[in-house]
Amino acid sequence: MGKRTVILVMALLLPALAACGGQGGTASGTPTLKAGMLDFNDYEKASFTGWLTDRLGDQGAGLAPAIYYDSLTGMSLALNAGKIDYMSVPDITAAYLAERNAELSKTEGLVTYGLQMAVLPERAQLRDRLSEAISALRDDGTLDELARQWIEDLPVGGEPAAGKPPSFAGAETIKVGVTGDLPPLDYVSADGQPGGYNVALLSAIGNELGVNIELVPVACGARAAALGSGAVDALFWLMNCGETDSDVTNGELLVTVAYYTGVLDLVTLNRDTAQFRKQLGLDELAQALVF
Repeated sequence: MGKRTVILVMALLLPALAACGGQGGTASGTPTLKAGMLDFNDYEKASFTGWLTDRLGDQGAGLAPAIYYDSLTGMSLALNAGKIDYMSVPDITAAYLAERNAELSKTEGLVTYGLQMAVLPERAQLRDRLSEAISALRDDGTLDELARQWIEDLPVGGEPAAGKPPSFAGAETIKVGVTGDLPPLDYVSADGQPGGYNVALLSAIGNELGVNIELVPVACGARAAALGSGAVDALFWLMNCGETDSDVTNGELLVTVAYYTGVLDLVTLNRDTAQFRKQLGLDELAQALVF
């Protein structure tokens, strides 16, 4: 059960492109719980697999299948309908969901992650400029302040305020793809308006670079396609496990330094948290991790 558990723990973060269902059982003979995760790209999946292998050796060499969803909304509906037993999502999103639904519970997972912006290989200069801006915002404390304001101190039950980055007449415009699938960090309202942290961070980057930033909503699973087609110049986030400033795409995309880091958590519906952790073997796996 060890390897299945780990996989599920981080499942949300690092994806495959096609949906499939998980089968199997735990070491104790109880049925394997079905995990839901977002439909991420192969680069993110590779970083997830590498995280497991590096820290669990042979235990992390295999991945248990999960059920993939195009959106957080679709995955949440599946959880409510009993099609999956839990969702693997970033800690900030797990907290956001649990605070808004008393029937949901979150438990801390094992896999660490970092969020980076991404561009096509031919846009190396743009990547470098974005990285420089993010590094400057990290050094002067802006990243910490934005996280505090728009994530940590967001009122329980409250929603991030909609907004738009400032406009600079005659300046270059950079189109950035946002999904709304990692609230409150990447948030898009029901009427399609980005708001909160994504607007605040991209506004700060725009100010740092003296450019206009246009936020373009795209489906999570369509991020790479939107970037390749030129619909966007950059992706707001690509998830990377482990070395959060590294390039997990083997040069097929270029990524910036990380602007946010955390841990993948698990979200369940009407389940006892202690029993759930025991069934997945999370605490045993945590003791086996090598850093």
